[in-house]
Amino acid sequence: MWVLAAIAIFVLSRLSVLVTPQDSTVAAWWPAAGVSALFILRTPRSQWGAVVVMVGLVTGVANAVAGRPLPVSICFGIANAAEAGVFAQLLHYGRRNRLLLDSVSSAWRLSLSTIAASGLLGVLVGAVVAQSTSEAAVVGVHAAASHAGAILLIAPFAILPPHIGQPTPIGEIIAQIVILTAILVLLATGGSSLPLTFLPVGIIT
Repeated sequence: MWVLAAIAIFVLSRLSVLVTPQDSTVAAWWPAAGVSALFILRTPRSQWGAVVVMVGLVTGVANAVAGRPLPVSICFGIANAAEAGVFAQLLHYGRRNRLLLDSVSSAWRLSLSTIAASGLLGVLVGAVVAQSTSEAAVVGVHAAASHAGAILLIAPFAILPPHIGQPTPIGEIIAQIVILTAILVLLATGGSSLPLTFLPVGIIT
């Protein structure tokens, strides 16, 4: 699983860099952040440090291989590693057992941990690109959003409960489908020019 996780994070990181919009410094979406978060949640706490190091090395190498300058690649690797470690620590802060996504409070904890970890990444990315652009704050916000979206879509698969003990009402299922479809139609036809990297988001959701 360590080898598969490293390969997945590397490939997704490299692809995200390669399809970065020409007028942007950061990728439009960073699914590697979600895979990193998922993997660290599936490993014992005693191995979290090793996962953080692996994420930093793999994402740093992927950035460099994809053509980014070496100093920037190293800094981005550190930022990705910090994000994964902070996310896991905050999600399980004060808990002895692994968190399960089986309640509203757990969902709040997941959301707040994601916001904090991706926010940290945004600050770090903004600090790195501040040397070469005057819009470092905007770049940092975009990076934080792309990472937060990936974490919220992918990481929950690591903490789903085996069974929540109650059926989902058919009305709720229909409402979820209608609302999601309406959002996707609005995004696709509202005159926006989202890059192709956003295509998997709707499918995963």
